[in-house]
Order: sequence, then C-alpha cells, then structure tokens
Amino acid sequence: MPESVAEKWWFDFFIPADKIAHFIIYFVFTFSIILAINFENLRFSLPLQITAVAVISILYGILMEILQKTAAIGRSANLSDVLADSTGVFAGILLFFVLRKNLLIIKNL
Repeated sequence: MPESVAEKWWFDFFIPADKIAHFIIYFVFTFSIILAINFENLRFSLPLQITAVAVISILYGILMEILQKTAAIGRSANLSDVLADSTGVFAGILLFFVLRKNLLIIKNL
C-alpha cells in the first residue's frame, strides 16, 4: 500500500531515511565488531575494549564524512550523519550489554 504524501512528509521531516540507514549500518557494524572480538584473550578490561570499539567506529564515521566532502563525488559532509552514526554505535554497544549473558552462554557451547 503506497504511503500518503502526509505520511512521507512526516517521516522525512522527523526521521529522514538516510539517517535511519546511517544508524542501522553503524549499529550492525559496531555489534559485529564486538561479536568478532574474543574479549577473554585480550589484555585489557572489557570497558576499555568496548570504548576502543566505540572510538574506532565513530572515527571511521567521521573519516567517511570528511572523505565525502573532499572527494569529487558530488556528496557533502553532514554533521547529522555523524550523529546518526554515533547513535548506531552506542545502540550496538547497548545491545551487546543487554545480550551479553546470553552471548556468553552461546559462546561456551
């Protein structure tokens, strides 16, 4: 069923689709990195490791925005994209901590 013009306007005004895409991409990106790291074998504490993942993910998002602005590809940098990226990063970390106990059980099987 096609959405009405009013519904599309409301959605794009309050939550633009590209911001949702940025959020989802960085949410999956960060959560995947966290799952890929074997935290038990690293020398640093879990909070420090998670902080490092967050910083690297956010810096990657900032770098992508800078490259968009400087490269001649017809795109521009947008601070709200960095904010959407960062929100996705923190949501991915939050999901990890919410599911952490269950993830450790699965990992030990």
